Amino acid sequence: AQVDEEAQTAGIDIDRNANDGAEVTYFRFTSIVGGTLFQSNGVTEIDDGDYVAYDAALQVKFTPDTDRTADASFLVFSSEDGATVSAQSGSGTKATVTIAGVGDDPVVCDETTLEDEMSGLITIVPSAVDGAEVTHFKISGWTNGRVYKSDGTTIIDADSNDYITVAEGATGVRFMPDADSVAAGTFLVQSAEGTSAAAAQSSGVTVTVTVTPVGDAPVVGAIAQVDEEAQTAGIDIDRNANDGAEVTYFRFTSIVGGTLFQSNGVTEIDDGDYVAYDAALQVKFTPDTDRTADASFLVFSSEDGATVSAQSGSGTKATVTIAGVGDDPVVCDETTLEDEM
Repeated sequence: AQVDEEAQTAGIDIDRNANDGAEVTYFRFTSIVGGTLFQSNGVTEIDDGDYVAYDAALQVKFTPDTDRTADASFLVFSSEDGATVSAQSGSGTKATVTIAGVGDDPVVCDETTLEDEMSGLITIVPSAVDGAEVTHFKISGWTNGRVYKSDGTTIIDADSNDYITVAEGATGVRFMPDADSVAAGTFLVQSAEGTSAAAAQSSGVTVTVTVTPVGDAPVVGAIAQVDEEAQTAGIDIDRNANDGAEVTYFRFTSIVGGTLFQSNGVTEIDDGDYVAYDAALQVKFTPDTDRTADASFLVFSSEDGATVSAQSGSGTKATVTIAGVGDDPVVCDETTLEDEM
């Protein structure tokens, strides 16, 4: 008989020798190796050494041990009394059960990546109890992103190539979260013996990719034009709409054409300073003396007050338009003669 790994055989017929007749009333089952023997109902176990009464339609069933792929076997002897083996039954009849290996769930680990960034390689290998029967892995059920082959370019698509080879699994796959999503991504990996269906014993392993939020470029509110040598009203600085509590600071750099202050208009913000996030955060800007050309500064998001967020890019540029205001004119004193212009 042949059976898939961890499945139960169909009924195995047990009958008298053609030379025997009514004298054989029982069969004895011994030397059960590699699994468990059952009566025809597939439930009632036959222990090693048990006698089973003869029946013209007698069948037994065999269930291999978990993860076994080597052949299993048992011996059957004739008996005339259900207590002893028939003298002529010799060494018995050996029944061999050939077991076809079936892929079990593969081995794969969860992964962590940054928001908007492709993950590192996620390796997939067959179960330690599997052998050459596993030739592929099936990738399916992805959420909150997509799965790619190791090159980071070839997408694994349910319409065409949702199966990868064992070699490709060993190299690894990558996961790209949906744009601006911080929801955990998932996908299912199953072993397969080809490219048409997942292995019978592989219900699948769900891989979870945790996405770490990363600050995007912050938002700078509208800046009202300011008169030359005056100070602006408060300039709103806020998180990007895609960001949340991960952004705890803003960094101010490239301050050109003036001086930047905290909301009190007195405490100076130096180039490169980090300022803690506040839902009502504002800054103020005072142009350099006599400057009428536009002034500007850059703002970056930060998660730690020491480094700039990876997704903050080149920052957000704030431009301050300066309106020229007339200064005192230049005029000199003069001397003239009495009664003369």
